[in-house]
Amino acid sequence: MVALANSHEQAFDRFTEEENSALDGSLLLVEDNRAVLRSLTRLLEIYGYNVTAVTSGPEALAMIRDGADPFDLIITDYRLPKGETGIDLIKRVRQALEVDMPALLITGEVLHAQAVKSPGLRILQKPVTAEILNKYIQEMLA
Repeated sequence: MVALANSHEQAFDRFTEEENSALDGSLLLVEDNRAVLRSLTRLLEIYGYNVTAVTSGPEALAMIRDGADPFDLIITDYRLPKGETGIDLIKRVRQALEVDMPALLITGEVLHAQAVKSPGLRILQKPVTAEILNKYIQEMLA
């Protein structure tokens, strides 16, 4: 999902728990690459976010249907397993919650603006640094 290029390691060194105590938010993270999911989850937790990480759209929707705590933001890769896209998942999550929850779609593909036009949806192109990812999240949660 996110090409962090060792920036997560740098973030570990630069940000202390005290500096991150002002950050808050409950994030639903969807990424099918388990190594990337673990790394990104750890990074976001270091930044101070509460992260629920899953590997597929059906897993994310099952958590929501089972009454998981509310999320402030969904972060998803564009390409998900079995031909699903992050855009499809965002629509289904919003329908399940009956709210236009803010969403961040991370992609390495060129997407046409009309294809992804939706309130509260931002697109972040890969590769992305940890600092840029955190900036987008903070802006969306503000």
